[in-house]
Amino acid sequence: MTERKTLPDVPEPAAPLPKRHHKMLGLLFRFVREIIILAVLMVIGLVAIKWWNSKDLLPTDGTLVEPFLIRTPDGVGKSIADFRGKAVLLHFWAPWCGVCKMEVRQLNSLHDDLPANAALVAVALDGSPEEVAAFVKAEGVRYPVYLGDDQVGRQMQIRQFPTTYVLNRQGRIIDRDAGWSPAWNYRRMLTGVE
Repeated sequence: MTERKTLPDVPEPAAPLPKRHHKMLGLLFRFVREIIILAVLMVIGLVAIKWWNSKDLLPTDGTLVEPFLIRTPDGVGKSIADFRGKAVLLHFWAPWCGVCKMEVRQLNSLHDDLPANAALVAVALDGSPEEVAAFVKAEGVRYPVYLGDDQVGRQMQIRQFPTTYVLNRQGRIIDRDAGWSPAWNYRRMLTGVE
């Protein structure tokens, strides 16, 4: 006797999606598209704000920074020219500046990782020596902090805090930034400084 073979059960073809599923997929695709458009517009807006904030700063064409005097909160004086021979991240800030406070942790990290031929020079252009010292203590600042005056602010065209310049080893401006900046941007600014 021969055994009878039966065919395996073949599933029935899937029924088309109900119209409500098509509508939900359409809404999902529109939502994703709008999120992407919003993200692109935000990036464009941030780039425009960065450009606007930086437009009145000193040029990055190798302009030599004329020496100016800064001092520690204890009153010890130093010239910016003393840093020649090093790549310098020259960071202007104020103790009342919320953005400056947000950047302390990343500037601490940057300072800790700097090679011997680079320096982070943070210059407070506002606040008393006592206010600056209190900020340094309260926020756990590990990088060198100096005090500047109105003349330094005018010379460096500081109009907002924070404002940062990168000086090459000859003391010439090669990069700049104004407003909050992520740690990777400060590292990028110092990369390959001659």
